[in-house]
Formats: sequence, structure tokens, C-alpha cells
Amino acid sequence: MIRHPNDSGMRMDPISRGSIAAHCIDGVEVRQGDVLIFKMEGGVSQSEDPVFRSSFTRDAMKTLRVEAHDNLGGTYEGE
Repeated sequence: MIRHPNDSGMRMDPISRGSIAAHCIDGVEVRQGDVLIFKMEGGVSQSEDPVFRSSFTRDAMKTLRVEAHDNLGGTYEGE
């Protein structure tokens, strides 16, 4: 689960009456040690706070790392 607003760019700001700019997760990579387990390219169709699932055999001796990027240059990391 990634906490992120994921605005599609198709909503209107009720105060300014202008559109709210698109802000979405556009890529996620999951690695176990140096091995790539899961890679996803995303876009504006994802929901707010998206959840991604993948099945694999976990190696308890290797760290599981997640890195996500959004279209405005934000980076989100976790282990």
C-alpha cells in the first residue's frame, strides 16, 4: 500500500474553479536483495492510496525494498 493522493487531473478545484493537476504514481519497483521481483508502470487510472499485490517466494536473508515514483518527481521508499 502506498499513501498517495493520485489525482487524475480531471477534477475541478471548487474554490478557483480550475482543474487540479494530475499527480499520480507512475512507477513501482520491488527488489529482494538485488533481484527485481515486481515492476509496474502506472498512471492516472489508479485510486488514491493504491495497493499492489504480487506473489513470490520470500528469502528471509535478503531485504525486501520498495521504491515508487510519481509524475511530479516524488520518490517513496521502504524496506
